[in-house]
Amino acid sequence: MLRPNFITLTQNSSATLQARMHTILVLITLLFGGVFRFFDLGSESYWVDEIIMLRLAGDNFAALMAHLIESGRPPVYVLAAHVWVQTFGTSETVARALSALFATAALITMYAVGRELFSKKVALVSTFLMALSGYQIFYAQELRYYSLFVLFTLLSFFAFVRFLRQKNLITALFFSFTTVLMFYTHTYGLFVIAAQGLAFLLFRPRERRFIAFWGLSQVLIAAAIAPIFLKMFVMVENQGGPMHWMSMPRPHEPIITAYRYLFGYDARLTPTELAVGLAFLLLGMLGFIRWKGLQHWLGSVRSSIPALREQLHQKQALTITGLWLLLPLLLPFALSFVLGPMFLGRYSIGATPALYLLLAVGIVSVRNIVPLGITMGTVAVLMIPGLYSYYTHDMKEQWRDVAEYIEGHEQPGDMIVFTRSLNNMIPASLRWYYQGDLPQCVMRDQGAGDDPAIYQDLERCTRGSQRFWLIERHRSTAYTRYVTTEFLGKRHTTFVKIDEQQFTDVTVYLLRTPAFGFDTQEVVSH
Repeated sequence: MLRPNFITLTQNSSATLQARMHTILVLITLLFGGVFRFFDLGSESYWVDEIIMLRLAGDNFAALMAHLIESGRPPVYVLAAHVWVQTFGTSETVARALSALFATAALITMYAVGRELFSKKVALVSTFLMALSGYQIFYAQELRYYSLFVLFTLLSFFAFVRFLRQKNLITALFFSFTTVLMFYTHTYGLFVIAAQGLAFLLFRPRERRFIAFWGLSQVLIAAAIAPIFLKMFVMVENQGGPMHWMSMPRPHEPIITAYRYLFGYDARLTPTELAVGLAFLLLGMLGFIRWKGLQHWLGSVRSSIPALREQLHQKQALTITGLWLLLPLLLPFALSFVLGPMFLGRYSIGATPALYLLLAVGIVSVRNIVPLGITMGTVAVLMIPGLYSYYTHDMKEQWRDVAEYIEGHEQPGDMIVFTRSLNNMIPASLRWYYQGDLPQCVMRDQGAGDDPAIYQDLERCTRGSQRFWLIERHRSTAYTRYVTTEFLGKRHTTFVKIDEQQFTDVTVYLLRTPAFGFDTQEVVSH
């Protein structure tokens, strides 16, 4: 008979080995997640929104602060980008590395939150899902707020859960600090704060001291975010809606957004990819059942039911995570139909960790039926095609390619015409890369269907030029599509199309036109 101390030693050795394997898997997950976020950062040119951030970050500090105060723009990421680009430069790889760093830090924090809410296994699986998510990688490689918003949302929830358990002043202050930083990174943090507030109301203990600490944290948060919140309220009153430039969300928009959280910004699983994933799962299960034995596996199925119930009994953690997922998605969606459009999928990116956590809870709960290796392998098989598509196809507006194309074919006397300005940011996007000296002109947004006005506007912009480059950003108004497809393509033969080139989200037309005389007062020079 084995001695008790020998049995204990064997159990301890097995536990130590499992702990080491778990640590190795965590490190591998973090390593690959970091590599995915830094890989090929500079392959695509900046797009319009990144150019906006670059122009802000490149400004002097006094001018930047004046803009932040005037506009009410959340300042945390902008200030970080200002320090970063002033220190390291503005190349695509260097500038976007800031977001990639924040995104990698978010992976580490994801593991900490999963462990704090549930368990080490749930933490590992949720971090794995986040590491492979094409949605996370897309925004980790963009000079915008989103990766930092995810990081501060995770830190805020980590502090929130710690506060619910420890109930002391230090955790209350830590929660207040991280939550304020989250809101000052992106105003959608307000919906995350709402989720935390509702969770507290559902699970608040009765200790007066704890309630007092919570009240203090809420006073600190409210006082800190009041300046931007009031600025937002004034802008809503003046502009007739929270985000008047948006369109109303489609009824199924939250579902599409949740799908993108996992598989990517523009990923669509094909029947072939689904079939391959299902085949991997079935073959893995058949091999596992054969190795374990059918009767033994059926016993595992029966014994897993109590384990699943035990997971479901983690009522507080599951409710907190569910509110974290649902409120930042559904609140702005519902309010869009009351106050005006305010729902945009990428703005709700702070809710993504909650989805990964809930999926991880389900995966871990059935691990005795479907081993973690098979489940995570199946997830990887389903997610890798989206990653491959992301790394091999341009996803952003390719203004660098547009500039190179024009520079390679331009002639003296040509004109560059933009169908829309977007507050001068579309011309600014080209100018970031364009090294030529052709004059530029922006057409006025007349509204679709007004032939004489459109013709006069084109005449105004092209006066004195035999050729002009017409640049259309695909996300512009219906007017721009009308100009290029209806007016130029079908109704008038005055303008002769010489060439047309399609770039990602941008089309460039080279057209010939009669000389109308040149009026420099109506042309915006480069």
